[in-house]
Order: sequence, then structure tokens, then C-alpha cells
Amino acid sequence: MKKKLKRIGVSLLAVLTLVMGMLSGITNVFAADEDTMGKAFIEDCDKAGYKDLGGGVYALYSDIECTNELARVTTVKGDDVYLGTFPAGMYYLKQIKAPDGYVLKSAPDEYEIYAGRSKSTWIMNTEQKGSLYIYHEGEKLVGWDGTNFVYENHSIGQNAVKITAAEDVYSANGTLVYSKGDVVKERVEGSRTGSTVIKGLTHGTYAVTELEDMEGYRKNSEPHIVTLKYGNPELTESYNSLTIYNERQKATLIAHTEDKVNGIQLQEGSYTMYAGADIRNIDGEIIVTKGVALQTIQTNDEGDAIFTIDIPQNREVYVMQSEAPTGYTRNVTEKQSFLFNCSAYEDSKDVTVHKRFGNDRTTAKIQLCIVDAGTGEAKPEGNASFEGAVYGLYAREDIVSPDGVYKRIFYHADDLVTTFTTDEKGEAVVSDLHLGKYYTKQLIASEGYRVDEKEREVNCNYEGDMVAEVSRRVESHQIVKSQPIQVIIGAQHKENTEAELLEGAGFMMYLKSQIPLKEDGSYDFENATPVPIGDYGELELLTGEDGSIFTYSLPYGTYVVVESTTPEKTETVEPFEVEIVNNSPKQPQVWHLLTVRYIDETPEIPKDDPIETPTEQPKEEPEEEPTDTPNEKPIETPTEKPTDNTSPKTGDDSQNLLWGSVILLSLGALLLLLFKKKK
Repeated sequence: MKKKLKRIGVSLLAVLTLVMGMLSGITNVFAADEDTMGKAFIEDCDKAGYKDLGGGVYALYSDIECTNELARVTTVKGDDVYLGTFPAGMYYLKQIKAPDGYVLKSAPDEYEIYAGRSKSTWIMNTEQKGSLYIYHEGEKLVGWDGTNFVYENHSIGQNAVKITAAEDVYSANGTLVYSKGDVVKERVEGSRTGSTVIKGLTHGTYAVTELEDMEGYRKNSEPHIVTLKYGNPELTESYNSLTIYNERQKATLIAHTEDKVNGIQLQEGSYTMYAGADIRNIDGEIIVTKGVALQTIQTNDEGDAIFTIDIPQNREVYVMQSEAPTGYTRNVTEKQSFLFNCSAYEDSKDVTVHKRFGNDRTTAKIQLCIVDAGTGEAKPEGNASFEGAVYGLYAREDIVSPDGVYKRIFYHADDLVTTFTTDEKGEAVVSDLHLGKYYTKQLIASEGYRVDEKEREVNCNYEGDMVAEVSRRVESHQIVKSQPIQVIIGAQHKENTEAELLEGAGFMMYLKSQIPLKEDGSYDFENATPVPIGDYGELELLTGEDGSIFTYSLPYGTYVVVESTTPEKTETVEPFEVEIVNNSPKQPQVWHLLTVRYIDETPEIPKDDPIETPTEQPKEEPEEEPTDTPNEKPIETPTEKPTDNTSPKTGDDSQNLLWGSVILLSLGALLLLLFKKKK
């Protein structure tokens, strides 16, 4: 009991002594028995390097809950700090504040004081390290605003980095760890989460540099400075982060147009870019459907159509020509695709892709057609022909290339470009011509027609890029060679040597080439169609009191004249041929015919005057310009007797028989006169 009381008394005395010492500024002075008291000293140290530290604050507690504080001291670098003199026993030493740069101890340490002894304790402190989180970000596709694609910054994955000291780096105890420029980490691989974590770095300032490109993004070669500082002492590591922005690899698409003939880049035209497939954003949503037109661009002065669309990576687009340069045909068949595959391009540099389109020059075709000026139809008259007419095509102005660069002159004004010849239909075609103004001029007329001396204009102008060949039609109005026919017929009585003009004889005419032949080779007039010969289209003309008929100016050809109506008691004239070969629309070809008129029922061959036959064709008249009336009306009966025509036939005998009859009649008349004189 006495011992117990003694211990209580000693404890109370120690407490009282401590309180008095604190109040008087004298700490850790106990008036106790040296056998029961002990002195306490502490010193802060670096756990790794056993370096003396200072600045730590510690408190000594009598209970493990650290509610009864007995003493509090601040450590001094390089020296023990006297904590106090306390009765021997178990105490609890708690770190209130860690030395700068070190981790604060969270739990108190047991601290035992021994009677009659001094205790000096090293407090081992752990230096707080730094953790650096490096993030890599870049633009990713999020949408489409109707005119361009929209991008936002997002994590873009891993990238390797290099860490160097941006300044001298010292540990918390003052030891030089890295000199400025020292390599701290030669290569730190990134993670797929988009961040790179580097732990255990001594607090200091560092430079972070990316080592390589990432697919679709360029490495950021600039050193990024980051500082790791002492943070919350309760944590074993402080934290800092660095975000490195990487520029997205972009693609520029340029379309060009080239002349397919000479390869010259053309200055005009426009192109349209389309979505080659459904385009999705980073969340997998379709923002543009396949085939949607994204942008249309006109070419610049150099002939480049530079698209400003920010083409998404790993998405497909295609380009088509939407307008060709003037003078060219649009290329509607060529569709050039582009898949922006980033892995196909080195160094992740921006990509410029050229798409070249070839354009054909728009050509011209001229179709010439002959039209008969008299009938207005594309059908020749008489035996005339449309085939074989030769025309020249001339340049009305300089014909130049459409490329807009060299302006090459193919033909100067009035140069002969080409010649072309009509076929049997009176048609001729010349194609593969350059655009421009031309004119045609006839060089050689076809058979039976006069030369068309009129120049006919042809403007082969551009009609837009969807017309590959400009087509023009030119009509050449041809005037057929023609001449009227006058037939004068007389009848001679048996007992009269003078012939009388025959009234009421009708004549029809047939184109020889259109008369079918019988089996014996003779003409089949019953199945033939007569040609119009009157001014009003009459097929038959009857002689008047003057014994003649006038046809209208008949077109070129060979005709067979047939007496279709024979007056009573006269002999029918044998059919005969008439040729129209010259152009004499005002000078008729005159034919004199003589037939026999009988008094009784029995026809006899007259023995008086012989029939008159033409021996000379009228000369061809000078060619005249066409008038409103296609053929001239026949003129009055000429007084002169034309010649150079074939003799008509009378009956089925040949011309020899006819001439023999004439001679016999003449001899008979002569004998009769001699007989009368003798009487």
C-alpha cells in the first residue's frame, strides 16, 4: 500500500513539475528521483539517405489515443532535439508535421523511456514522390453541320514519351538528383486508355516530349514543361497531369480537268464530292448517308478545284465532274474515289490528293441536204440526180482550240476546211469538226442541176456540256436545168403539097427511165405514168389553131413524146425522144411534126412536100437566179425553125421508109408537071 501511494505521489510530482516548467518557460525539468526518470531526444532523418532533416513537429502523449499531450517540439536539422525528462514508462510519439517534402506519419509510434537513461531516437521520414499523368488528345468526328464535318477534342490513345529534367532536380533532403537536360526516362510507353503514367519522380520540373506519331495524328515535337511539387503530406505521392494536343492528320482533295487530246490542264469546270458510304461519328451514329453531295467547287485560275471539306479519316468519298469547261463534254462516267486511310501515309503529314479527269472536246457535225428549188422537196426532178455534188466547207472566222491556254488556230478565216460529196439521196455529212462559225459553198453541181453559188452560214456554237456533238443541218436549194418543149404539127393532104397546121392533136410525155418495157423490148405506155407538162400540171396538151403546144420548162432528162389524141382522118405520129440537157428556161426546144390527113376511109401516104425536121439544138442560155415561179411559161411560137432534133416517126416503119416515101412523092410531082408542059 505504501509503495502504491509512493508511485502515485511520484507521478503527481512529475506532472506538477512539468506544468510548472512550462509556465516558467523551462521545459522538461523534473524534480524527480533519477532512478525513476529518463530523458528523451529525437532527430528527423531521411529514410533513404539517412540525412539529417529539420522542421518536423512532434508531440509526446501518455495514451495511445493521443489525447493527453505531454510535450511538443520542432526538429532542427543536424541536431538532436530535447523532448523532455519523463518518468520511465511507455509513451506515444506522434508526428504532427512532417519535414518539408516528406510523407506525414499517420499513426503514433510507441516511445519507451527508461529510468535513469537518456534516449535519442531517429525519426525515419519517407520522401514524397510525384506521379505524372500524361494525356494525349486530338480531334475526333462528332457531327455534320450541313456544310462541313464537326470535330471535338477527345482522348486519342497511347504514345511513347521521353522525360528529361527541365531544371536541376533536388531531392527533399537537398541532394542533386538530375542536372538540367539529364534524361530521366528514355522512353515511356503509353497505354490504350489514352494516358501515360510515370510514378516515383522526384519533385522538380521536367520536359515531356512525344517520340512518334500516332495513326491519324502527328506527334507534338514541342517539349512540354511540367512541375511536380510537394503536395498533401498524408499522401505518399503528389500528382500532376499534362495534356498534349496532337494535330489531326488532314487530307485535301484537288480535282483537275485535262484536255484528252493534248493533256493541257483546263481552267474551267466544277466538281462535286459525295459520301462514298454511310459516314458515322465516334459514337457510331450515321451523320451522312451514302451518296449525299458534300460540296461543289469551281476551279480557280490555275484550273484546280480545291475542296475545303474536312474529310474524315478512314471514311470514303468520291468526286465527279458537275460541269465541264466551255467547249468540252462533261465526263459523266468517271467516278474517282478516295478512302482517307491514315496508315497509308508516312509521318502523319497532311495529305494532298489529286484527282485528274479527262474531257473530250465537243465536236460538230454538219449534214448537208439538197432540196430541189422548184419543188421544195428532197427529190430530184426528171432524170437529174442529187448524187455527186461537191461542196466546200470554209471557216467564216478563225477556228481555235477551246483549251483556253494556247488558243491554237486550226483554221484561219476563209480557209478551206474540207470538201464533201453528196450521195444518191443528196446528203453529205462531215463530222469531228471543231466548234466555230463556217460556211458552205458548192464547187461542183450534180448531174442535171446548176451550181448553187450562194454561201450558206453554219454556226456550230457550244450548246452545253451535255451535248457531245453539235449537229447542224444545211439545205442547198438546187435549180434543175430545164427547157420548155414546143411541138408544131402539120398535116398534108394527098392531093395538096402544102401542109396545114393541125388543130386538136394531143400530146403526152413520159420520162424514158420510168417507162416499163414489154417482153419484146417495146415501151409499155399503158402501165407508164405521164409527167405533167402544162403550167397547171396538165398531163396532156392539145394543139390549137397554130398547130402547136407549149410545155412548161421541163427538168433535165430524156423524155418520150407520144401523140395521145389524134384528130380524125389523120395518122398518129410515132413516139419520139426529146433530151433536156441544157439550161434554157426561156428558149424552147422546137419540134416540127408532119402527118398525113386522108380524104376517104383508106389512109394513103401523101406524096407532096416532105416533113420538116429540126437539125440544130438551141444554145444553152446563161444561168439565171431562181424566181418565185419554178419554171417559165412557154414563149410565143417562134418564127425560126430550130434544128438539131431527132426526126419524128409516122407509123411503124423506120425513118428510111419515111424518107423513101418523101422522095417518091417528089418524083411523082415532078413527072406530073413535065407531062402537063408537053401537052
